[in-house]
Amino acid sequence: MHPGVFEYLKLKLYMRKSRKRRILFIILAIPILAVFVFSILFLTAEDPPIASINMSQAAISQAKEAEAAQYVPRLLVAAETANQMAVDEWKFQNELISFNRDFSKMRALAQEATEKANFARESAIHVKDSLQTSLTGRLETVKNKLNADNIYAYQQGLEMDITNAVIRRLQQDGTVKVTTQKDADVILKTDLVSLDQEGLRFNSLEGVSQYRLFINVRLRLEDAKAGDTIWEESNFSGGTEYYVTTVTSIGMQKASEDAVTNLAYNIVNRVVEDW
Repeated sequence: MHPGVFEYLKLKLYMRKSRKRRILFIILAIPILAVFVFSILFLTAEDPPIASINMSQAAISQAKEAEAAQYVPRLLVAAETANQMAVDEWKFQNELISFNRDFSKMRALAQEATEKANFARESAIHVKDSLQTSLTGRLETVKNKLNADNIYAYQQGLEMDITNAVIRRLQQDGTVKVTTQKDADVILKTDLVSLDQEGLRFNSLEGVSQYRLFINVRLRLEDAKAGDTIWEESNFSGGTEYYVTTVTSIGMQKASEDAVTNLAYNIVNRVVEDW
């Protein structure tokens, strides 16, 4: 064989082996590179800001301890809504690939919930303190004048619930300033006279599936200085509707709370008609 041909074949064999090595190297390098890239993405992926959720939930708990649900319920609901939105956003982001998650919206919602909860707590404390220190004598406590046949629907402490609800509503309305009795121009007297409940909807077995509950009171607005009656309502009511639940006591309690809120709203509207 001619020496030149031999050298050519040798060179060609070498180039073929070299190409196989490069292909093998590329085949091995691709998964290694992929693992490396995914490792980098995983290590640099944003961790869920759990602390912000814990902070907002703690703030809401503190607001509840300050009785925000009683004194500033709307502020508390706003905080709870923002917190739930933050939790929902957290769940949504967790369903995404780790390196594709963005918790910025969740952080913002959790921060909003925390701020609203703190404001609800501070507002509740302020309202509660003002009620305890300066409302004595401003509004006579509702008197229980229920007949024996009305006791079935009575919730313990209903008189104070109505009194406090009217006070809060007057403060929210702002038309009439609630003040001490000696400085007041008028005095509102309220008697709880009856609780009425009637069937509103019925099931196929003629059983009641929905009730309407009424709280009836007697109102008298008096001139604080002269003691004269300005106006009187002998049968004034507030009410609500509720469905029968498996736990009757829970349904009744919630209905009573809603009826008290409605009654307070109606009473204040009646009082401010003259101003």
